[in-house]
Amino acid sequence: MSTLRNIAILTISGALLAACAGPDTAMLAKMPNKGTAFDKGLQARYIDLAKAEAAEYDFGDANYFGKKAMMAANGQKVLPDRLYDRKLPKKYVSELQAAW
Repeated sequence: MSTLRNIAILTISGALLAACAGPDTAMLAKMPNKGTAFDKGLQARYIDLAKAEAAEYDFGDANYFGKKAMMAANGQKVLPDRLYDRKLPKKYVSELQAAW
């Protein structure tokens, strides 16, 4: 029973560590971009954001921006973040709502 428990703990720990690794930004940068010049720029900037977030150990946001980089590379429509998904200073909300 003890061996089975240890195997389960190791398996779960490995899965959790893999989830915290962040995106493979080198692979994302090498992806051929199937979209427009705008999509290529979007891909590059999302990769920059993913790297910055990973450097801060914010792997959730790093993976989020990595997925957006992949979408841009595939020529998919990548929408800006919804305003209520982020904590924003109130003085900028109306300006950002108009831009969104």
